[in-house]
Amino acid sequence: MKDYFKVFAKVFIISAIFTFSILCVSASWAIGRDTEEVTVLRRVVIKSGDDVLLSKSYEENPQMKLYLSDAYGLTDVYYEYVNNGVERYTVLDHMYNGLGADVKKLIDSLYVSAKDAKAYFHARETNKFTYEKESSGREVDEMKFFTDFVKTLSAPDSVLEIVFNELKPNVTRAELERKTRLIGEFSTSFKTSGASRSTNISLASKAVNGTVLDEGAIFSFNEAVGERSAKRGYKEANIIKDGVYVKGIGGGVCQVSTTLYNAVLRAGLTVTSVNAHTLAASYVPPSTDAMVSTSSDLRFINDTGGKVYIETTVKDKVLTVSVYGYMDDGVKYKVDSKILKVIKPPSPEIIYSDEMFTGDEETVVNAHYGYVSEAYLSKYKDGRLIERKRIRRDEYGTSAGVIKRGTKQRTFENDDEIGNYFDKTAKLFVYYTLMRN
Repeated sequence: MKDYFKVFAKVFIISAIFTFSILCVSASWAIGRDTEEVTVLRRVVIKSGDDVLLSKSYEENPQMKLYLSDAYGLTDVYYEYVNNGVERYTVLDHMYNGLGADVKKLIDSLYVSAKDAKAYFHARETNKFTYEKESSGREVDEMKFFTDFVKTLSAPDSVLEIVFNELKPNVTRAELERKTRLIGEFSTSFKTSGASRSTNISLASKAVNGTVLDEGAIFSFNEAVGERSAKRGYKEANIIKDGVYVKGIGGGVCQVSTTLYNAVLRAGLTVTSVNAHTLAASYVPPSTDAMVSTSSDLRFINDTGGKVYIETTVKDKVLTVSVYGYMDDGVKYKVDSKILKVIKPPSPEIIYSDEMFTGDEETVVNAHYGYVSEAYLSKYKDGRLIERKRIRRDEYGTSAGVIKRGTKQRTFENDDEIGNYFDKTAKLFVYYTLMRN
């Protein structure tokens, strides 16, 4: 009886194991069949007009089944993620393997940036400016794309039309043309200057020529021109030092800074640093000069609302500085010099020469009058004065002249020479009498 029970137990255990195995295989097959049913492909077609930009099938994430119900569909899944701060492309990737990455790559590739117009400055040429025309760009309307995509989730396929938004340039050629007009100009003559002084003026003006000053930038004359040295080609010419004229390297450069100063005032730029000479300059009215040295600079700021372009030209010993940029229509600036006081120079120094005849004289150094003066800047709009302000007050010193007189005795061979001499002397006497009065 015991043996029979043992045999029955073994048969039962073997039967149970076999039955369990059959059930496991059946379950495995059922699971595999259910997995195949879960796998869903979505066909996505993205077009732009007649062009097909993307056509591909994407496998739906099997986990979507865990979220879906009759009351909760794919659209609800999408918005739940988006409303919780998940980036839209990431949501697409989570719902359909690789879709988000492909869409982002496509949209990025369709982006075309807008190009602003550009102006090119050609100083000292007939055509001062040439322009590169602006062009519009485009970008995919992403919000519409995703909105349209969500609407297709109730269908097995997603067929979408790309819509572009135009990207407009920030700067047009028309705007640049308005911002590259002549807004200020001033000229001074150096026709009485010698070769050395003329060379210095040409060198310094060349260094300033072609300057392009960005909006808000500060211009420094000393930085633009650099060191005035013999090594850099500058010559020895008259300079004013301690109230007298002496020889110095770079004489004449102040005429360039002065001409520039007057041009930028008329262009409406704000001058932040300017200094007067100790003696009044001969080429501009008092209080409109701009002395520069190693310790004195001419500085101004570009506050016009656009770029500023500076051109210098030298022709027939006339230096002209032209400023191009932006100025409101109808606006014009005027600079006035007002002399408050004139100070006569001291009596001239007299030197004698036995190489000149008695009664003959020659001016070796011109005398310089002193001045107390002011400068005013006036702003006009359509011919009407809207603002006038004093921009500076200066005091210029005097300097005595130097006159050379002859001591050599004059001899006459006949009465005609005597008459001519006294006639000339009388005229000179009248001339100097008038000058002194």
